[in-house]
Amino acid sequence: MGKRIRRVYQNKARQKPAIFGKGTEPASPFQEDGWWEQCEPFLEFFPEGVIACDRDSKIQLINAEARKIFEIDSHEEWHNAEFERFFQFYTISDEQLRPMHIQPWLQSLFEEQPAAHSYSYPTYGYPIFFRTPSGTRYASILYCSALLDRRREVIGIIAVFHQIQSRYQKALHLQRVYEAIVSITEALEHMPDIASHPLPEESILLSPPVLFVAQQVAEVIHNILDCQRVALLAFRLPTDLIYYVAGSGLTSEQEQYLRERGGRLQLSEFLDETKIMHLGANQEVLLTSDQLYRSLIFPSDTPVENLLLVPLFVEQRMVGMIQIVKARLNDEYTPEEIELVKVVAGHTMLVIECICILKERSEAQTKEFILNEIKQLTTDFLTIAAHELRTPLTGILGNIQLAQRRVESLKRQMPGCPEALVPHFTRVQQPLEAAAQSARVQQRMINDLVDDARIQSNQLTLMLKPCDLKKIVTHTVEMLRQDAPDRAISLITETVEQPIIVRADSERIAQTLTIYVENALRATNIAQPISVRVTVEEMTTHVYVHSQGQSLNADEQAHLWDRFYRSKEGAIQHELDLSLGLGFYLCREFMKRQEGDVGVISDPSHGTTFWFCLPLLLLPKK
Repeated sequence: MGKRIRRVYQNKARQKPAIFGKGTEPASPFQEDGWWEQCEPFLEFFPEGVIACDRDSKIQLINAEARKIFEIDSHEEWHNAEFERFFQFYTISDEQLRPMHIQPWLQSLFEEQPAAHSYSYPTYGYPIFFRTPSGTRYASILYCSALLDRRREVIGIIAVFHQIQSRYQKALHLQRVYEAIVSITEALEHMPDIASHPLPEESILLSPPVLFVAQQVAEVIHNILDCQRVALLAFRLPTDLIYYVAGSGLTSEQEQYLRERGGRLQLSEFLDETKIMHLGANQEVLLTSDQLYRSLIFPSDTPVENLLLVPLFVEQRMVGMIQIVKARLNDEYTPEEIELVKVVAGHTMLVIECICILKERSEAQTKEFILNEIKQLTTDFLTIAAHELRTPLTGILGNIQLAQRRVESLKRQMPGCPEALVPHFTRVQQPLEAAAQSARVQQRMINDLVDDARIQSNQLTLMLKPCDLKKIVTHTVEMLRQDAPDRAISLITETVEQPIIVRADSERIAQTLTIYVENALRATNIAQPISVRVTVEEMTTHVYVHSQGQSLNADEQAHLWDRFYRSKEGAIQHELDLSLGLGFYLCREFMKRQEGDVGVISDPSHGTTFWFCLPLLLLPKK
């Protein structure tokens, strides 16, 4: 107990009741014969509890207030009984709740003598705490003083019990709250590693770290409330199935019995709907065991018990409760005890919420680490595979192009080529053209893999320099027109004569525009035109590629620019199949490294428009 509370007790000990007179004088001298008869009329109605005994520590008087405190009918039944034997029927402790005995105090009164020619005699005030046979607890300051005869010799002792019940309850409540929180906090230092234990499906309260904390909480509540038993129960949401978490005051057989029943019974099998609603509203429930539909814990030998149920909430959901049992029906729960349990429960749930947060964070960090490792392994594999595939593919494409040139050369060397040979030349040229086209597609896929590997390893280098965007777009569109002569690809620029100067990598600009246009060509039929438009808005230039093909849904638009995203349907399916889902991802990365941006606008009535923008280096003249 704190220093402030001790000073209260010490100050009170120095303030003796009026019966002892002023200062430290002992009780007034009495005749040796019949001295207690002289005291009885005065002490019987004294407002404090008084017990008087003779020099042999045998009780001579117990006044009305003392009889009320100690729950006895008449002092006659204890007349001439030994003072110490009287207290054997009561559990007595000091302010630290340690057991203590009355005899040493009485002995000290007989051994210490007053100074010569002095009326001063030692008077003692001790804070003591005791429980009566009915279970009632009392807090008092015990004042003991000697009774002297005319020769100043000790002929008896008077013990006065000054009650401090209200102040003691408040002080003890604060002390117990402090000790409970300290005990739980100290237990956290030895809590098992959170990351090494997965969260159980039944309830967060059943995870090993929480089980450890719950056991400490049960023991703390059991000790400070001095109850018969305490149990923490978990609920499996949303079924409200009950699981035993931890307890104190239970035998090993009882705990085994509770664990075996875990998950078999629901809370509604024990409590009525009203009490369950109180718990769900985060309110404690007081009841007796005979109000239960059936025994909630383990059948007890006590016919009727007092129960206190305190709900446990995590993130505004009731995940369990604390059940406290007192065996004696008249041993009720004080408001301080109820408040104490609620404080401990609230502190415990804060700890459990922290455990949940730490567990989620640990799992997220572990998941992120694994994903990064997989990502790095994938990148390394793709880099190696791309380089290994590029070399033979270059040879294949070169041989196909050589074969095409030789066929053309042979055809030119036959100026009067008979018509009968034309179909044969066509049959040779078509497979070569198809093989060349497939090789170029594979080459582009390998180049995409190489670019992606460089991006992931931060090794992608762009050749940024001032260049004319209009010239890059015009040249790229002309190349696309040659590759698709049967398709209509229009080009519209707002500045016909003036260049549009940007700081960019011309090859990456052309690559981005090619991906846009080729996707538009594949998403539309041969009769639908494709338009490329270049605009200048303040210090930014935009390039738009518009088509009337199949529109993109919201999910496709949200994930279109993700790495390896492959749409199962829509306007970009074929393009993604050919590029492994890297085409639009690379467009975004290229523009980001040139301080630009990308985007798409799509709806069924107006078609689909892909765009990218770049900051202007020089504003074109109007």
